[in-house]
Amino acid sequence: SLPPAEGRPGGRSAAPGGGESGSGGGAEGGGGLDLAAAQRTPQLWLLAGGTLGLSMAGLPFLSVGKLMMSDLGSAAAAAAVAGGAATGAVGAAAATAAVAGYPQLISSANMGGRLLWGPIGDAAGCGRTLCLVGIALPACLLAGMPLATRALAGGADPETALTLFRAATCVNVGAYAGVPVLLAPATADLFGSADAAAIYQRIGATITFASPLGAAVCTRLRDGAYAQHAAALTELCDEATFAATFGAPPAALEQLLASKAVTLPLLLHIAPEGTPDPTPLLYDGAFCALGSCAALACACNAAAFALPRPYGGSRREICRR
Repeated sequence: SLPPAEGRPGGRSAAPGGGESGSGGGAEGGGGLDLAAAQRTPQLWLLAGGTLGLSMAGLPFLSVGKLMMSDLGSAAAAAAVAGGAATGAVGAAAATAAVAGYPQLISSANMGGRLLWGPIGDAAGCGRTLCLVGIALPACLLAGMPLATRALAGGADPETALTLFRAATCVNVGAYAGVPVLLAPATADLFGSADAAAIYQRIGATITFASPLGAAVCTRLRDGAYAQHAAALTELCDEATFAATFGAPPAALEQLLASKAVTLPLLLHIAPEGTPDPTPLLYDGAFCALGSCAALACACNAAAFALPRPYGGSRREICRR
């Protein structure tokens, strides 16, 4: 994070040329804008929107990522067992190990990203680096992860599909890790260092909201997809078999799902042979939504740095500070 303005009491700091920049002035100076003046610029709201969108695209994998991996791992284990007795046990064990090691893998990707993006931002500039982060996140969400889930649903090798998914989520989390690292120099770059700490804290507050918001999007879309796939499987099942298995007719599916009496694996047991398991596809809607947020966030960040600067000074020098 950036240090507060130094100088005289009240947060006022000396500006080049003998002027002053402080929290109450609102005027441009050599030290930059204060918080009140910054809040009147479109750059602050664009940067806040970009921070929110990128954080929504990355943080859910730290909070609900294990649930995603558990769903995919169970589907991969079932596919491995169905593939044959000789390799089924090995494939199921590999899927279980992948799920167990996923939290540590994601934590390592987060830490690695925090170490990596700082030097990249120093070399390339924080504006360009934020745009690079904004490109990496939607690429993983809209391409890499759906490719892995559809491959698993389509009968591809389960271990290969899980490896692809884990790689895509690691790149995604590693890219998100650059957001809090780059936000501080980006704030100083756009608004100057006079009141950079207060501006940084105001924009950084969006990260706090992004975590529950992104997790809510994932879980809500996952639950909706679960109900849709359960309804599709129920239509394939014989009504008498369904009623005998679950003690209620197919018309009561919604209540059975709410009570967890009906699950996708149980429906697959009574579905016609050869019915594909839809479990790997549960999160495709969430990936699309989060990827769209990340793409919009990338556009916001690019616009924030493309607009005329709200105060003068050397952008390159501030970004390298």
